[in-house]
Amino acid sequence: MKTFLIFFVSIFIVSCSTHDDFVNETDAKLHYVDAKEILKNLERDLNASRPEFNIKFESSEVIKIDEVYYLRAVSGEYISTTLLEKDSKGMLFSRGISCTSKVCATTDGCIPTTSGKSCTSCGGGIGDCTKTVSTDNLPYE
Repeated sequence: MKTFLIFFVSIFIVSCSTHDDFVNETDAKLHYVDAKEILKNLERDLNASRPEFNIKFESSEVIKIDEVYYLRAVSGEYISTTLLEKDSKGMLFSRGISCTSKVCATTDGCIPTTSGKSCTSCGGGIGDCTKTVSTDNLPYE
């Protein structure tokens, strides 16, 4: 009986700790593996171009602002926001542009525009918004 209980608890813990998708109260999904890859590439690119940022993401979530999806990640005082797009199956993928800021970390400023070409202004244009471009992660077939 004791062995069965240990086995049951072990299965329960393992099944509750798998992370296949981020759902975060949106009507679309981003695979956990894709999110990790997006954030790993963004960390690499930001630390190469702006080593003083010393980016190491601690948390992330999918958010929706004005009907547009973003992957928002936190590293200390910095917030990075990556533009996402939803495919016909409801899966999210990166559009390849991220915007990072310390000054605008508490606002919806310094986010990628829907065109995917620039970042929105922050604090009347006096903020520290940094645009990073990386390769898109293509939608699933």
